Amino acid sequence: EPVDLDPDTDLDGNGTVDDPYNVTNASELQAMAGNLTAHYQLTGTINATNTSKWDGGDGFDPVGNVTHEFNGSFDGNGFEIENLTINRTSDDVGLFGYTDDKDGADETEIRDLRLSNADVTGGNAVGSVVGNSSDVKFTNVTIAGGRVEGSDSVGGLIGILDSFGTNTDMTDTHVDLDSVIGTTNVGGVVGSTVEDGQRTNIQDSTANATVEGHDNVGGFVGR
Repeated sequence: EPVDLDPDTDLDGNGTVDDPYNVTNASELQAMAGNLTAHYQLTGTINATNTSKWDGGDGFDPVGNVTHEFNGSFDGNGFEIENLTINRTSDDVGLFGYTDDKDGADETEIRDLRLSNADVTGGNAVGSVVGNSSDVKFTNVTIAGGRVEGSDSVGGLIGILDSFGTNTDMTDTHVDLDSVIGTTNVGGVVGSTVEDGQRTNIQDSTANATVEGHDNVGGFVGR
């Protein structure tokens, strides 16, 4: 099981843009759920193999949900998270369950991260990095190996990508997965895109995955 940590007292750093909390292991990664408005960074590669045994086999608990969204930032600094396991039946499942750029502050971003050999299973809105994302920037994010499985809105990187308050930018993101499996709105990178008056900008990004589903299935975006 993860060590129970409080990011505000147990992690190095101050959680600000200029001095993010340092994340050095899987337990500290899980601790991000304790402060959903803070800024975090990896300081080295994290081996998350033991997450497969956490919570009776349910694995890592996604950071943020529909009532308490993650609206800080996460900088991988080019490091890797290896062998992350999430095995849930709930919706909004990924390393981050639900992310939202709070009040249009344009600070919520996930960048310079590599996720390798992740095994992620959930209900609806499932992605390896984010299950459900609203107005969040993704820059230089790579998914290498692993699988993602769910029902509706399943993507190799993001389950649902919503542009509600501001434009959403996805730049230099690359997905190379063994499989992405769902029923409806299934894509190699994004399951579903929602543009509520704003634009979703995707640039310099690629997908290489076996994508399986019944309705609205795409190599890059399902719907």
